[in-house]
Amino acid sequence: MVHIYCGNGKGKSTASVGLCVRAAGNDIPVLLVQFLKDDTSGELKVLNNLSNVQIMHSDKFFGFTWNMNEEEMKEQADIFSKMLAKVECWIDEKLQEIQSDENLEVTQRDSSIMTGIKLLVILDEIIPAIDCKLVEESVLFKLMDKYNMNDVEIVLTGRNPSDELKTRADYISCIDAVKHPYDKGIAARQGVEY
Repeated sequence: MVHIYCGNGKGKSTASVGLCVRAAGNDIPVLLVQFLKDDTSGELKVLNNLSNVQIMHSDKFFGFTWNMNEEEMKEQADIFSKMLAKVECWIDEKLQEIQSDENLEVTQRDSSIMTGIKLLVILDEIIPAIDCKLVEESVLFKLMDKYNMNDVEIVLTGRNPSDELKTRADYISCIDAVKHPYDKGIAARQGVEY
C-alpha cells in the first residue's frame, strides 16, 4: 500500500521514522531513502544500528533548492534518478531473498507462507523533489506499479502531493501547522526538528 504524509506541519518525516521502527520491530526489512536532506538527522544514528534498516541519501548535499543554480539542480536530479534505480534493485533483491526463504521454510516444515507486507520503503521528501523537478513523477509511478502493494509498503513524505499521487495513495495523513515556535523566531532545534 502507499502512504502519504503531507501538509505544512512538523512531523511528516517523524511519522515515517515511527513506521520504520514499527516495521523493523516486526522483522520487516526497511529502506529509508532521504531526498533533499543530508545525513545529519539524529534519528539516523539510531536507525543505523538496526540490522534490518538500510538508509540511502545523496552523497552530495546542495542545500535548499531555492539556493541551487541550474547546474546543481541538474546534478541533483541525476543523483536522485540513480537513487531510485538503487531503490528498485534493493526491492528486487529483498523480495527474491524473502521468496527463497519462504520456499525453504515450506520445503523444510511444510508450513504456510508468511502473509502481510514483506518490505517497507520510505521515500522521505520525495514529494518536494518532484515539485522542484528533481524527480520525475512518472518514474515514481513506474516503480510503484512494478510491485504488488500487498507485499511492498511505500511511504512518501512532503508538502503538496499531486492529485494523481493522492489518487494512488491508500493512506493520506495531513499534518497541519496549527502552531509552531518558528512563528516566534525560534530556529530549528537539534533533537526535535532534526
